[in-house]
Amino acid sequence: MSNSVRILKLDTGDDVIGVINEVELAEGKGNKVIELKAPHYIMMKPKKDTANEFVLGLTPYAPYAKNASIAFIPAHIVSICDPNDDLLKEFIRRFDEGVVRTDDPTVKQVLKEATH
Repeated sequence: MSNSVRILKLDTGDDVIGVINEVELAEGKGNKVIELKAPHYIMMKPKKDTANEFVLGLTPYAPYAKNASIAFIPAHIVSICDPNDDLLKEFIRRFDEGVVRTDDPTVKQVLKEATH
């Protein structure tokens, strides 16, 4: 599960995409969180001038967080899944355009590997 692009479904109903990593808080204590690097909300928004068609929207999750890495408590995660190819390509495209911002070398490497 570590260091791959995944979608988290939160107990709030929000879908968040990013590079996932499982982190142990206190070594040997079993207290784990799920870290999501470069997290973004996944939104569906109406296509301009139509009521029945929708387009994908990505917006930063916690845009004012200092390091663009958020730790989620597992009890608040309903599910974890792989994004479909179209969503993964869109996330990578936005990263390449600078919309998804991070200086984290792990994120850059994972997204580079996902394009191959």
